[in-house]
This record gives sequence, structure tokens and C-alpha cells, in this order.
Amino acid sequence: MLTAKLGRLLDERAQRFSREWMDIAAKTVVPIPGTVRGDGSLPHRVCSAAGRLGATYAWGAPIVGSRVIDGLLFRVEMTPDVLSVKIPEHHEGIVLAMPDMDNAILSTAGGYSLVAGSHAFVRACLDCGIDEARVRFLRYARRLADANPSVMAVAMEHPPRWRSWRSPREVHPESNTAQQLHLMESFVERTLPASRFVLSWLSERSQALDDGERLHAQFEELMNEVFYALDDYPSDPDLREEGDISEQELRERVNETLRRLAALG
Repeated sequence: MLTAKLGRLLDERAQRFSREWMDIAAKTVVPIPGTVRGDGSLPHRVCSAAGRLGATYAWGAPIVGSRVIDGLLFRVEMTPDVLSVKIPEHHEGIVLAMPDMDNAILSTAGGYSLVAGSHAFVRACLDCGIDEARVRFLRYARRLADANPSVMAVAMEHPPRWRSWRSPREVHPESNTAQQLHLMESFVERTLPASRFVLSWLSERSQALDDGERLHAQFEELMNEVFYALDDYPSDPDLREEGDISEQELRERVNETLRRLAALG
């Protein structure tokens, strides 16, 4: 029964996750170089992601041809050393699913893996934001284009959500970066209290990093200036130390950053 459940995670060729499974709770999928049997950091990140779900083990099965092999189901403890050793070798692929069957990894014979599930699980399996991971995989696929064109096909199926932005004018209005800019303007215009600005801006920044929203160098440097200013500003007056800036100084620094951002075009 568990083997059948694992099989339902995959499409008819067992090379992708099935659309039916992906559509449940609007899952995210990201292709990455490497496999869960590799010597790199992926086994460690997968185990960390499992830990965030409270999962201490996972169910797995090897893939041969276009099907999950019945009778070779295995349970593996989610520790890096065990994970990289206990997973069977000499198969065309491995599907590994958390006990909830809502988060999974498909490692292929092509030397890459597909990580799928909740946004939190997928992000925890990566060493960068989701969009940045997709960009990295595209670069990886281009390097292998002549030797393994099928990897490029995978990369094209999972493009970055956003392109890299050079200036505020290019920022997508639904992005977290757009929200950061809106918060900055509201704070400068005194329609947003400093306390709310600090918490909201940092939250949007964190989400932008998680999603992998990408800024060109000058744009990124200016947004970092706001982050540094917030680091110098004590939200709680009782915690003020020598060298900290006042609310007015924070507003002036944010205003100056907006002025310089506008100059980017």
C-alpha cells in the first residue's frame, strides 16, 4: 500500500511529480543538482527540512524504468549519515517521501533531484531562495546541454518566478520587494509609525530572501542600507545605546535611500 502511495506521487514515466499530487495544497517544486545519496550538502539539508516537519524518518523506493519497484520499499532514519548510506544504489532513481506524503524528493539517474512540497519544506532543502535555486539549476543545465539535453528540459519546466530587477521601476507589484518600497514611502510620508515600519519591512525582506527575489548590485546595495539603518535603530527606547539613531534620523536615511533608488531609473 505504501509503495502504491509513493507511485501516485509520480507521473506515468516516474520522471516528474504527478500534476494531481502537485495540485494538492498548491505544492512548490524546485530542481537542484545532486542526489540524496551524494556526498554534498543535500542530505544534510533534507534532514534539516524533515526535522522542521517533525519527521524522524522517510519512506522511499527505487525506480526502474517507469515505475516504483514493489517489494523494495524502505524506511530510512532522517540523519545525514544514515540517509546517504542506507538508500539503495544501482537504480535509475529514488523517490523519498516524508510520512505525511505531502513533501518528497525525487533523485534521478541524471544526477539531479526534484524537491517538492510545501514552501517551507522546499526552502529548507535549499541553500538559497527558491528563485535563485531555479536560476542556478538553469546555469547547471546550460553547462550540460550538449552531454545531457534532458536536464535543460527540466530547467525550462521550472523557470524563476521573477527576473532580476535593476531599479524600482522594474519591480513586480506583487513582490515582497515592492512591499518593502511601499513601506519605505509610507514611513517617510509619516503615514506609518516607526515600530510598524521596522517589523513589516524586516518581514518583507525575509520573505523576499526566502522566495529568491533578485536585485542587481546597486539596487541590492541600497536596500541593504535600509537594513543597516534598522540595525542602528532601537525600536524600544529603553534599549537605546550610544551610537543608535533616532526615529528622525532613520526617516532621513530611508528618504535618502529612496532618492538614490529613484536615480537608478
